[in-house]
Amino acid sequence: MEVAKQESNLIPLLGFLKGRKMVLKHVDRAMPKYQGLCYLLLREIENISIKSIAFGEDYYIETDGFGLVRTLGLSDNKDSVMLYSRNDETHTDGSRKYPYIEVHISEIKGLYKVLGMFEKISD
Repeated sequence: MEVAKQESNLIPLLGFLKGRKMVLKHVDRAMPKYQGLCYLLLREIENISIKSIAFGEDYYIETDGFGLVRTLGLSDNKDSVMLYSRNDETHTDGSRKYPYIEVHISEIKGLYKVLGMFEKISD
């Protein structure tokens, strides 16, 4: 399956929250609550493992092939996670425009929990 690489910039922040924080310029349509251009406040998950994930929550996931914001869920494979898009749009053949993706935990190079959203950052 081919996944379009998301154009984004991670911007480091100095901390008022525990852990390394970033802001992500988000422009993907797969997650309706983050539609259009917005900025997401992220906290880096330092020791990536199945135990470090709060399933059902939104994360920014980086692999060698893509960087996506998705809701993480359990996979039938104990060493993998499911990346769920919340956009249920389909193609004319009925297939999802934003398919669910299974990723092995070892493929995840960066994992960031979404803490909040800004629609615009003032100058």
